[in-house]
Amino acid sequence: IMEAGVESRKVVKSPSGDVFTGFASYADLAQSQCQFVPMNSNRAINREVVRQRVQENLDAFEAGGSYLDFGQINLIVVSSDPTHDFLVMDGQHRCEVMRELNVL
Repeated sequence: IMEAGVESRKVVKSPSGDVFTGFASYADLAQSQCQFVPMNSNRAINREVVRQRVQENLDAFEAGGSYLDFGQINLIVVSSDPTHDFLVMDGQHRCEVMRELNVL
């Protein structure tokens, strides 16, 4: 999925090939084999925060036809890991909100 992002010019790869930076569509990632996995150092996901952010995004979509800006989410992807886990360093609540909005 990361190489596809490079090909579409939404993602750039460092000269060493071990760091990717860019933009991705949650829907594209959700259709791939990747899984978003909160790191052990993250705060536990607060379901009330997720519920509130989902509702704010539904309201924004109804009012203006687009969701709110989710900002930057920091992930670690270990290329040698066959599980396709995307470790969420920062943004676990935003990932969960996107997951819920994606299934609506």
